[in-house]
Amino acid sequence: MIFFLIIGFFLFFYFSAAEVKKEKILEKESFFTKEKIAFYLHKFSYYIWFLFFYLSLFLISKGFDFIEFSGFVLWVNICIFAFFYLSKFSKLSLDFLKINSILFSFSYIFSYIYIILSDKNIFGWIDILNSFLIIVTFWVLLFFDKKIHKKQSYDYSLVAHLSVYLFFVCLFYLNFYILSGNILFWTVWICSIFWVIWFEWLPKISLFSSQIKTFRYIGILFSYFWVFLWILFLLFEKSISVMFLLLFQSAYHLFIHKKYVNVISFGTSILSLVFVFFYFIFDQQIVNVADTSFFIVAFSLSFVWIISTYFFQYKTIFDYYIIHILSHILNVASICIFLFFHYKNLHLSYIWILLLLESIYFFWSYHKLVNFLKK
Repeated sequence: MIFFLIIGFFLFFYFSAAEVKKEKILEKESFFTKEKIAFYLHKFSYYIWFLFFYLSLFLISKGFDFIEFSGFVLWVNICIFAFFYLSKFSKLSLDFLKINSILFSFSYIFSYIYIILSDKNIFGWIDILNSFLIIVTFWVLLFFDKKIHKKQSYDYSLVAHLSVYLFFVCLFYLNFYILSGNILFWTVWICSIFWVIWFEWLPKISLFSSQIKTFRYIGILFSYFWVFLWILFLLFEKSISVMFLLLFQSAYHLFIHKKYVNVISFGTSILSLVFVFFYFIFDQQIVNVADTSFFIVAFSLSFVWIISTYFFQYKTIFDYYIIHILSHILNVASICIFLFFHYKNLHLSYIWILLLLESIYFFWSYHKLVNFLKK
C-alpha cells in the first residue's frame, strides 16, 4: 500500500493516459524549471507550516491532557468549517479547508495502514465521524472550487487525494466491519472496482465532463496496482483463475495502449504475460529454475523478443525500447542463473557457443536500435 502511494503519485504526475492521436506521444515538460521549482517550494512551505502548527497545538493539548488525537481532529474541523461559513466562503478559508482536509486525510490513511497491518482496530466513534467528515470536506471543496470561484475544471490534485482516501476508507471499513478473510484478496477486488468506476463510468457523467483526463489517469493507476497485487497474490497462493485474470489484464492494457498510446500500459501488458508464462511452467513443473531447460526457455524467449521487432510493427518507438530492455534483462538473468547452478560443470565448448549466441543476440539488438536513432 505504501508502494501504491509513492509510485501512484509519481506516475500520476509524470505519465499520461490521455486520449491523443494514434501517431503521437504526449511530450512532457521539464520539471526543473525556475517557475515549477518556486511553485513546489511554495507548496512545500505552505504544507509544512500548517503541519507544524497543528502538531504544536496537539502536543500542547496533549501535554495538559485536554484531548486525544481524534477529538483534536474533530474540533479543528469544526473550527475550520465555522471560519469557512463566517467568512462567506472566502478564498482564504477555502485554502485553509483544503490544506486541513489533505493533512488529516493523510494522517488517517497512515492510521488505516497501521491498523490493517497490525490487525488491531483502535478506532472509536469519533474516528469514524472524522473519516466521513473528511470525505464531505473534499466534496465541499470541489463544489466551491467549480461553482463559486468559476474554475473551468475541478482541482485535479483534490480529485487525486479524494480517490486515494476513498480507496483506503473502503478497504478499512469493509475489512473490519463487513468482509473477512485474506486482506490481499479483498484489496485486489476493491482496487478493481475503483479502476472500473474511475476509468469507465465517472468520465461518462456530464458533471465530470471537464475532468475526464484526471479520472482516467487515476483509473489506469488503479489497474496498474491491480496487476501488482494479483502478482503478489500468486506468489503466496496458487490460483488458476487469477492467472486468467492477469491474462485478461494483459489484453486490456494492450487495448489501452492501442487507444491512448500509453507505453506504461504496454509494458504492464508484457510483464503480466511473461509472469503468467513463467508462473505456469513452474507451477506445472515443466521446468525447474536450476535445470538447463529453464535457461533454454528464458534465453530463447529473449531472442524471440528481439526477432519480433524485425517482423512486427509496434505502435511507437518506445514500444521497441521496452521490448529490447525487457529482453536484455531476461537474457542477462537467464545467463546469471545458469552460471550460478552450473559453473562447476561448464566445458569450453559450452562457453564459446554461449558467447557466439550472445554476440548474435546483441548484434541484432544493436542493428535494430541504431536504425531508430538514424530516423
